[in-house]
Amino acid sequence: MFDEVNFKKFFIIVAVLSAAVWYVTKHYDVQDALKYAQEHRDLGKEPKVEFYIGSLYYLRSDYPHAIEALLPMLQAYPTCQYAPKALLRLGNSYQYSQKWDGAREAFNIYLQYFPKSPEVEAVKAKMEIIKFKGDSTETTNNLGDIYGAIEMPE
Repeated sequence: MFDEVNFKKFFIIVAVLSAAVWYVTKHYDVQDALKYAQEHRDLGKEPKVEFYIGSLYYLRSDYPHAIEALLPMLQAYPTCQYAPKALLRLGNSYQYSQKWDGAREAFNIYLQYFPKSPEVEAVKAKMEIIKFKGDSTETTNNLGDIYGAIEMPE
């Protein structure tokens, strides 16, 4: 009798969780979570949420959406713990989207503000590859202005 009761409880829990997952996946998507995080910046979790959503898009090779998630995070929280990786992923997303000016700006900021990170040599190599690509007709993402106003610790 004891095993039968536990099995019923387990079955009910699995059924409820499955229904909840189904409902969420049918009614919400990642853009909804990003929009919520950007609209509720007072919750204290937004850099983390925006970084992971941007990373998810980056890993899916959805570079326009990765830029859409990572750029506002860096503009609002340029010194957060996710900034170095976010700058790398932002620069790569711009590069893979062939937005050379955005990629150069993100990589330059990375090299300037995080010169002791392990990825510096890889970023320098990327800069050599994209150095002369593209034109200057793109709009700027103003990260240079934001990071220019910040004094980073040595």
